[in-house]
Amino acid sequence: FFTIRDSEVYDNDDDGIEIRLHKLKGDTRLDIVIRRNLITGNREDGLQLIDYPGKSNRSFRIERNVFAGNAMAGIGCMPDGDTKEKFSGADLLEPVFILNNTFLDNPYAITGGDNMVLLNNVIAGSKKVALKRIHGDSAAGVNLLWNNATDLDACDLRSDAFVSKEPRLDKNFKPMAGSPCIDAGEASFEYNGETLELPRDTFSGKAPDLGAFEHGR
Repeated sequence: FFTIRDSEVYDNDDDGIEIRLHKLKGDTRLDIVIRRNLITGNREDGLQLIDYPGKSNRSFRIERNVFAGNAMAGIGCMPDGDTKEKFSGADLLEPVFILNNTFLDNPYAITGGDNMVLLNNVIAGSKKVALKRIHGDSAAGVNLLWNNATDLDACDLRSDAFVSKEPRLDKNFKPMAGSPCIDAGEASFEYNGETLELPRDTFSGKAPDLGAFEHGR
């Protein structure tokens, strides 16, 4: 179990956070939680996941972070041990849960990813593509997409639950009164025969707000 939380990761010359998915030794399992971080202004990706052949015994829970103003991707996946960002995405088999994050003003918000779950995110102002190459066993529930040059590219996600409204966030990325993000999320989501449940103490209204922050908290 490994956690990166409650940190500011900003203005790095390369990626804010880079994780290489080498095969783990023996029966080692590594659950990686990236939670409540402000990841901004990095000169490449905010977070880069670098794939290697096969599936390693890892999982990722990326939750309630802000990815804003990074120069390449908010979250970028790259194949074959390559760290040089080409916005190609990767055959990433490890489960990646991307929950209640805010992506703002990145050229690409997320490049996937064959086993991603996207839920309750705000994705706005992507200068190129909001979601690219998220397919395979990936799934998406409610997410807000607004003012992106292109919302979806080479994805096979169901998008019927997507919200297309101005998120109305303040300068601290929090939903203002009257924001369509308030109580618009899902606390339970079924995908590929499994059920994801968000703990009740992680949101304050009748349902989770969309994005990294709850209104009034």
